[in-house]
Amino acid sequence: MPAEEDCNEFGLDASKINIQESLFRITGYVSKPDHGMGRSTADRQFLYINKRPCELGKVSRVINEVYHMYNRHQYPFVMLDISLARGELIKRKESLTCS
Repeated sequence: MPAEEDCNEFGLDASKINIQESLFRITGYVSKPDHGMGRSTADRQFLYINKRPCELGKVSRVINEVYHMYNRHQYPFVMLDISLARGELIKRKESLTCS
C-alpha cells in the first residue's frame, strides 16, 4: 500500500487503492556499474512514460545517485519505460510530466 502522503500528492484516495492492481510497471535496461560499462556523461539516458519520451529529472537523479554508489566515475546507460495504469493518474499527471 502506498504511503498516504504519496497518495495525497497525486490526488488519490488511499482507501480506494486495490493492492492487487498495479499502478505502474517499469521495464528497460540500466548498464552495470562495472568500470568500462558506463559512460563519461549522462547523455544516453532515455526515459519514457507509456512509451512516450519524457524528461524525468527526479528519476534520472535517483538512478545516477544509486549508480554512483558503485561507480563514481561514470554514468549509466539507461532506457526505461514506466507504464502507468490507465485511469485517473494518467489524466491528472501525464500532461504535467511529459512534453
